[in-house]
Amino acid sequence: MSRKGSLVAKAHATLLDPFLSAGGARTRLEAWLDLGVLKAWACTGLLAGLEAEDYPSLAITGVVGYPAGGATLSTKRMALLECARLGAKSAAVALSPSLVAAGEAAGLSREMSSLLATARDFPVYFLIEAGGLDERAVTVLSRLLRDHRPAGLVTGSGLLGPPPPGPQALGQLRSRIPRKVTLIAGGDVLDAEEARALLKGGAEAFLTSEPQRFAGLEP
Repeated sequence: MSRKGSLVAKAHATLLDPFLSAGGARTRLEAWLDLGVLKAWACTGLLAGLEAEDYPSLAITGVVGYPAGGATLSTKRMALLECARLGAKSAAVALSPSLVAAGEAAGLSREMSSLLATARDFPVYFLIEAGGLDERAVTVLSRLLRDHRPAGLVTGSGLLGPPPPGPQALGQLRSRIPRKVTLIAGGDVLDAEEARALLKGGAEAFLTSEPQRFAGLEP
């Protein structure tokens, strides 16, 4: 089995522990590369100490507004540009949870379009708290994703509100958003069977702080 065909290759390995030093993060990245990890996430403050160019085979995603998404739009835009400047290959931006939960189409559309226009050739994922969204909120979200077409949607931090959607709810969400919008199962997936169920349910990838749990396992 090739590394690209392993379960760990579906993992977006996260470096989101606020107490993690740059040195500790580099140690983890070097170990993860040996396991076959292809993608890693780091907030902008940590990204500044990682020297992303030292990891040419690893696609590092800079994380903005994590986890609460409560920063001003101008602050998020500046941090998004910082991700690109620091060598990240993409960015994940936490959208304002109040706009997502309320299905506030105008405000959410303005936030999405402004972020995507800030770095037009830079892949941007939107992180939302998808657990517990009502029908109206999902309908608005689905329409806006069709209109704006971000690189992907991440279903939750796992730190706020209800937990991210499980396999069944995730599959329902997958059926309502454009196929070209990558769906990433959020939270912190630590079990191989859970990871497989989420992938079968419709996710293309999943977040985990411990990708070593999936090394050598088939999807």
